[in-house]
Amino acid sequence: MIRALIYCGLSLSLCFSAASQEFKLIESFVYSENSQIEYDTARPYLQKLYGLVAGESTVFEYKSNNAGDPGNHSEGHVIWAFQINTGVDSFRLANAELKEARAVYNQLCRCQDKGISKISSGEITGVKKMDSWHITMDIEALGRKTTYPYRVKQTVTFRIAQD
Repeated sequence: MIRALIYCGLSLSLCFSAASQEFKLIESFVYSENSQIEYDTARPYLQKLYGLVAGESTVFEYKSNNAGDPGNHSEGHVIWAFQINTGVDSFRLANAELKEARAVYNQLCRCQDKGISKISSGEITGVKKMDSWHITMDIEALGRKTTYPYRVKQTVTFRIAQD
């Protein structure tokens, strides 16, 4: 214990900065038209990230740094993504329909559940208003290895992605 006190005494600023490290929550809600989500649906666990390629769908991406969650003083970036047919002004996706919408939860971290997990249950509804979409999500994905239930429940506005 004395060694730890001496070490912290010598590096006082380091001890305080590590203990008081905080992350600001950063989120983005964007959609891309004429796109589609691409990944190996039979083996999503082999991929770290899905691809966004040209296609006939509108893809929605909710990206977050989780503001330091899961509490290990790091940012665990995540992406919730799904797609709908182009040309619609409203939609509702529930449970099995989420599979058709290639709905995925993607963890970009050094953690057990890193990579792609399919969104397994819930509901997403959306209405297009001018150049934005008002989306309500109450969805869940199970962690690839831990089967921990990751969930998002919120109503937000998605804006078109700027290239």
